[in-house]
Amino acid sequence: MLKNGESKQYWMQDENCKQCYECKTSFNTFRRKHHCRICGQIFCYKCASATI
Repeated sequence: MLKNGESKQYWMQDENCKQCYECKTSFNTFRRKHHCRICGQIFCYKCASATI
């Protein structure tokens, strides 16, 4: 998890991601992108709601 002062530079850029990292479902207006605060990858809501 990010601590105060840590950078989000390891986060995947939104414009570089067209589909969920886990299930490969394409993003659109209704299927939004969610960054994982641990790995920095981008997931759909369904995959992002899973916990470690």
